[in-house]
Amino acid sequence: MANNTDKQLIELIENFFLKATLLICHSKSQSDSVSSDSLPKNRWFNINTLQDPVLEAEIKEWTMYDGKKTLPPLVIETYLDLRKLTSTQSITLKDQEGNPWNVCKGTRKSEIVLERWLVELDKPLIQSNFDEDVSDIYKQLILLFRYLYTLIQLLPASDLQMRLSKTKGPQDSSP
Repeated sequence: MANNTDKQLIELIENFFLKATLLICHSKSQSDSVSSDSLPKNRWFNINTLQDPVLEAEIKEWTMYDGKKTLPPLVIETYLDLRKLTSTQSITLKDQEGNPWNVCKGTRKSEIVLERWLVELDKPLIQSNFDEDVSDIYKQLILLFRYLYTLIQLLPASDLQMRLSKTKGPQDSSP
């Protein structure tokens, strides 16, 4: 049986992966389609995010950590789905200076990766001689998540998501 510090550390690791996933994925989805008052909030690391049972189920391997196994890296991709693109359509994106870039013409590609996030632990903390206070790690992670939250808002995929959400009609409310 793990001691109390190990249990706290395991809970911290599980919530670290969950919060990173919620921040990254919810920043790229439509929040208007669901009332935020009706869903419970995840308040870990002093940043409120809506809980998402579907997303939590998808990352169960990382949120059900037992402290014994080595966790694989969690990879989260933001991409444009091009499967419905016809052979006569093309995708052109503009860079920060407004220069157009033709990134796809026709249906040769099925997706364009805009962001790829790699979330991982550097080393197994539970198995090593752990000498840091869990509360100190929690405080450091609060700063990390504030930085992550800010960084997510500054990346080009966030600008694209905002522009696309403004152009969608009421019939296209799905993320």
